[in-house]
Amino acid sequence: MWSSIKTNITRYLEVSRDDLLKIFVSLFYSKYIMVPVYCELNSLKREKFSVKKYGCEVLDVSSESSSSELTYIDRSRQLRVKPYFAKGYRCFALIKDNKVIGDIWYEKPMARGLWTHQDIVRLHIAPGMMDVYAFDMFVSPAERGKDITTAFMGEVLCHLRDAGYSNAYGCFRATNIPALWIHRLIGYKELPRVEFRRYLVIKTSRFVDR
Repeated sequence: MWSSIKTNITRYLEVSRDDLLKIFVSLFYSKYIMVPVYCELNSLKREKFSVKKYGCEVLDVSSESSSSELTYIDRSRQLRVKPYFAKGYRCFALIKDNKVIGDIWYEKPMARGLWTHQDIVRLHIAPGMMDVYAFDMFVSPAERGKDITTAFMGEVLCHLRDAGYSNAYGCFRATNIPALWIHRLIGYKELPRVEFRRYLVIKTSRFVDR
């Protein structure tokens, strides 16, 4: 609980005053359309995706690795590491000059095909035992606009393919046009859209017309 509050406070301090009002309102009520997607990993071509030309590397991070030694550009992102690992999630970090400038988190199924991420149920998707759910992707604002985000996501998916996974599921907000084009460029396929609503702690979801 405290780690979540601390992360949110830090995130608020990192945004502008205009964004602060939007975030404050969203604490009580929010409604938005999500686009569930999936990518068939065997269809990817590794030569299309590489972060090396941006002076970066991709590191697969787990709670057993040296994640505590990683330095994040954005403090709020670093605060997510411990609680996410506590939930069993894993992370791919985008490293530049020995600092984390971006990350992608993912979950793989536990025994008997159980998943812990709540969005899997809310999105009405059913990943298989050899699939993963990738979420909460972030690249530092200072690094965006150079196609590095597409290269990062593509290279991560190739790593997951090489690890033996078949499909990667995910989602993005329908209003996030850059995310829409990144997912399409990589080869994601879109599933029926879902409306998310939240009143304080009460969360609902339903399919909407595409």
